Amino acid sequence: MRYATLLTSSLLLLLALGACTAVSERAPSERALTGCEPVELSSVLNKDWYNTLAPKDADGFETYKLPGTFEMGMTTGFQLGADSVYTIHSFGPADEPLTIRGSWHTVSGCPPIVLDASTELGAQQLRLELVDASTLKVKFDARP
Repeated sequence: MRYATLLTSSLLLLLALGACTAVSERAPSERALTGCEPVELSSVLNKDWYNTLAPKDADGFETYKLPGTFEMGMTTGFQLGADSVYTIHSFGPADEPLTIRGSWHTVSGCPPIVLDASTELGAQQLRLELVDASTLKVKFDARP
């Protein structure tokens, strides 16, 4: 009887330890999900982001900044409106400002934030990583 109690106690302890391990294994993904609250995307919305023309990083991301936070030359940019309007700031044939409007929707809210965007020029996928309040890393891909 004593051995049966010891065996049962040992099994319960192993099950409890196994459950703790499972929780700790799930914790990083749960933290990742809670770490990508809509607050990150909302801090990108309704702002004009312009390409700094710095070389792409090793992962193919370009650096975009808010006006007034870097020395801007002739550069292109975009805005993601909270109302799902996607606006591209570009240049026309005679270098006059050209605005192209389209729409966007979220594909994934976890870093990097993935958006599908469409304009009259076609469809693309944007991957966004917010670096700080005035710096955004963006990778443009063809939509899968």
